[in-house]
Amino acid sequence: MILKELPIGTKVKELKSSVVFLVADHTHTAYRGTALVTDNAIKMASFDAAEPNNPDKAINEFGNNYYPLSNIHQWLNSDKTDWYKPAYEFDAPPIAENIDSGRLDYYEVLFYSEDAKFTGDFSYRKDTGFLTWFAPDFVTSLIEVDVPCYIAPSQGEVHDGPPDPYYVKARVFIPSTPEIGLEHSRAGTEGFRFPLFNDTRMKVVAPTSAAINRLSDFI
Repeated sequence: MILKELPIGTKVKELKSSVVFLVADHTHTAYRGTALVTDNAIKMASFDAAEPNNPDKAINEFGNNYYPLSNIHQWLNSDKTDWYKPAYEFDAPPIAENIDSGRLDYYEVLFYSEDAKFTGDFSYRKDTGFLTWFAPDFVTSLIEVDVPCYIAPSQGEVHDGPPDPYYVKARVFIPSTPEIGLEHSRAGTEGFRFPLFNDTRMKVVAPTSAAINRLSDFI
């Protein structure tokens, strides 16, 4: 059976990496081909590093949350060993010095306590590009699509409905909250729900042991 004939939710394993994917949809909205989503969280990594030279205080401290300029977007779509190139003037690499000690705190989330947190190395500047994980034939078969990204309106800017999305070209991307079915107000500006996530159980994912093996402390 070929990929486009597989039912939604079917597991597909890439042999070189042993990464297991789930079929999320076929020809989903503006995307061509078959969309695959990993069955587990396969890497623990910072979305974007802090940018010490950025005059914007929030980006200077926490990194850029605009997806097209993020470190993770560049890494996911690279088949190079030396994958990082500054995306714009103030961009900074995802090295440990630019990441808040690789710490994720869950104690502010309902049902979690202050002890339910872990620390570790979430940098990945020295890692090879994500596409190097896979066999050349698999990488060649990946289709580049236009991924919709939300742009927050400028101060004083008025829209009749949500603003038009900005599209970034990618072969691999992180599903947006509307594509997972967790956010409705930005549907369209950040895509639409994949049928895979019509089943609420599919919205819960666990990291692989390989994804957490660099953490210095896991509680």
